[in-house]
Amino acid sequence: MKKMSMAFAAAAVLALGLTGCSAAAEPDEKEAPIASEESAAPEEETAESAPTGDSPEWAAGSLDAGEKIGEITTDSWQVELYQVGTATTDKDSMFVDPDTNDNLLPSGSEVVYVNFVFTNTSDADIPLSISLGSPGIASTSWQFMGGQPSFSSSDAYETLDLSDTGRQVGGEAPFVVAPGQSFAQATNILYVPGDETEADVTLIQADDEGELLHDTKEEGETVITIE
Repeated sequence: MKKMSMAFAAAAVLALGLTGCSAAAEPDEKEAPIASEESAAPEEETAESAPTGDSPEWAAGSLDAGEKIGEITTDSWQVELYQVGTATTDKDSMFVDPDTNDNLLPSGSEVVYVNFVFTNTSDADIPLSISLGSPGIASTSWQFMGGQPSFSSSDAYETLDLSDTGRQVGGEAPFVVAPGQSFAQATNILYVPGDETEADVTLIQADDEGELLHDTKEEGETVITIE
């Protein structure tokens, strides 16, 4: 499965607030959602088996929040997925169903947060790009050709002690992760208990200037069930 784009083009500018991945068994796809005229302003219980390693100084966000619901393994990384909590959106998303004009994540929707905890299982330092682990989630029933809308409120992430970027403000790539160290990135989608959801990660190293080293790319995916 190839990872889907995490954002739609809206008014010739990349829209914020989308995360997602492609479904393993896609239903008949509709055309891509259309951005609505109203823009959304940007604004995450105890883990079953949280990582025991420490975090790099640049890292942000909890490593031990929530209940473990899945795991992804790549050559150099163990990625544990935790369902943390929910929040209620206070604005409509920027995307609507092109057939019905219904907003795809309207104000008042409940979203669920999933925290991806990345641990370096190799025996060497790994210098990552600014995107770090690029986590994505989307329901396997998602019908549109692109990522599923998410709620971008920074207040909601902070309330749950989560971080969508995984890093503190002001840092510059490369972001080095030593062997055994962990960092976390969270994302969210519409909360549908019992929903099967695809999760994926993409990690690309960076050189001393922060430029991507594409031949180092590591990818992984799994299917989780939202509880």
